[in-house]
Formats: sequence, structure tokens, C-alpha cells
Amino acid sequence: PSLTSCAKKKKQQQQVQIFANGVNPQEPSVAVVDTMPDSLPPLKNHYYLLRHGQSTANVEGIISSARSLAGSTKHGLTLLGIEQGRASAPSLIDCIEQDLNDDDITSTKEVYFFSSPFARAKETAEQCLAGMRSNDEVAKRIEELGLKIHKEVMLDDGLMERYFGRLD
Repeated sequence: PSLTSCAKKKKQQQQVQIFANGVNPQEPSVAVVDTMPDSLPPLKNHYYLLRHGQSTANVEGIISSARSLAGSTKHGLTLLGIEQGRASAPSLIDCIEQDLNDDDITSTKEVYFFSSPFARAKETAEQCLAGMRSNDEVAKRIEELGLKIHKEVMLDDGLMERYFGRLD
């Protein structure tokens, strides 16, 4: 181990020893918890992030994140981006299937698509959904897994990337 990791370990041991008596030396009036609380019940949801396909802004070398573009069709997907969105469907189903097989609990089998209102993200989600419907093998796997795929892409302003100001 490096000196840094040894120093960190020694510091952690000192903290454990200091806190073992139930008093926080930094704030003696604050109680120290000596046991961990019960863990939360297992969650039934899984979340997957899908990067948008190639957009016209990508091709033009433009950083496109102005909030004024939310809901517009400007900087949507290129033909390659559309193909990428459709091609993502089998991989997404692979991930869902693996999580369903790995779960100790029964996960929900409903799949919802949420997207930022930027055209590139919304169009990618729509193309992924289209890929699920148009690919017979994927559609068969969805049926075998008992998945319910919601066909509407729900837009959420909270999913917009940050604003780059004058660099946008």
C-alpha cells in the first residue's frame, strides 16, 4: 500500500477510536450513532440511461443546451442517430433481462421512457421504442419477459443538461 493509503487508514482508525467513546470531538453536543439503522427494503425499480444518438449539432460541432431549444425540433437526430436509437433497443432489453434474472425480489415489469425536451433526447427515446416494435426478435423477448412497454415518451425539464451560457 502507498503512504497515502496507510495515512488514511491510520486516520480512520484514530477516528474510530475517538468516536468509540460516543463523543464527537468536533461537536461534543452532537450525539454519535454507534449502530447502523435498519436497511431500507429492496427497491423494485431499475433505471437505465440512454445517451442520445448522433445529432445535427454533434456533426456541426455545436454545444446545444440552451433552454430556449427545449421542445423545438432544432438539432434533432441525423440518419445515423436514428439508426443508433433503433439499434439501442436490443441492448436495453438485454440489460432489463439481466436485472430481472439477478433480482432476489420481483421487479416491476413496466418500462417507461423519460426524456429531456431536447429534440435529440426525445427522438432517441422514440427511436428506441420504434426499434422495440419493429424488431421481431426484440418484440418476442419483450413478450417472453412479460414486459409492458409504455409507448409514450414523458418529457421532463429536470433532465435537461446544464446551460453553458455564452459557450452555447
